[in-house]
Amino acid sequence: MQFKRYILLYTLIPLLILTISAMYYRFMVIHDYVVSYEGECDPYESSCFVGCENEECTAEYFYTKVERHASDLVNLCGDSILGCEFANICTSEELQCKIEYCSLDDCDEVNKPNMENIDL
Repeated sequence: MQFKRYILLYTLIPLLILTISAMYYRFMVIHDYVVSYEGECDPYESSCFVGCENEECTAEYFYTKVERHASDLVNLCGDSILGCEFANICTSEELQCKIEYCSLDDCDEVNKPNMENIDL
């Protein structure tokens, strides 16, 4: 008789535990998600996005937008992508890797680098 009285409790708790376990396995074990981050970019070789180091924008940096599957990134670089040379390029084995450069459609005049004012 206790099962009929607490049927909702006896079904929801196992389902909740299964859901949390499946989410942990998907995100933490097999890394089944897409990551987006800023990659390195040379403004003399390609059209780069421009970012500011602080609110006054006294120091600018140039970057690309990189999007790839997290499991591919972990296989290439390990747990830390800092200093990984493969984090900024797409390999031929990666089908879901995209590197986006600044184009005329998605960059306004503010984001276009002024090549005359770049300090080397």
